[in-house]
Amino acid sequence: MKKYLIISLTLILFLIFKNDAFAQLTPSKPEIGKWQLKDDPNSFWEFKNDGKMYSSYTGNTEINVFTYSISDTPPTCQEGVTLAVRKKVNYLTLKFDKYNTISCFYIYGLNNEIFTVMDAETGHTLPFTKVED
Repeated sequence: MKKYLIISLTLILFLIFKNDAFAQLTPSKPEIGKWQLKDDPNSFWEFKNDGKMYSSYTGNTEINVFTYSISDTPPTCQEGVTLAVRKKVNYLTLKFDKYNTISCFYIYGLNNEIFTVMDAETGHTLPFTKVED
């Protein structure tokens, strides 16, 4: 009986600390600054205080401008893309101003050093690291 009590308490503590650690990685908005894609170090996303996100690629002079928003409920995305409601997950919406298109992402990790999102349409995970404030 004592063994089951210890196992139960250990499991409960694990779940509490696991949820607290995850909650620390999901604040309401991305850290303002420049983020580099881990899988392609030439690709950058830069979030500004004015609600704009600038996407650039080393060697390409074109900079794409998006309006971004963060929510804790699934946003309206492109036609045919439906986001599932997930606990303790925020959602990133990028509106491509030039073409009036919308891309949606699940935010899976975010603090002042890492930023990880999953593209809702393709399922690709995009891990970023902070390079500039």
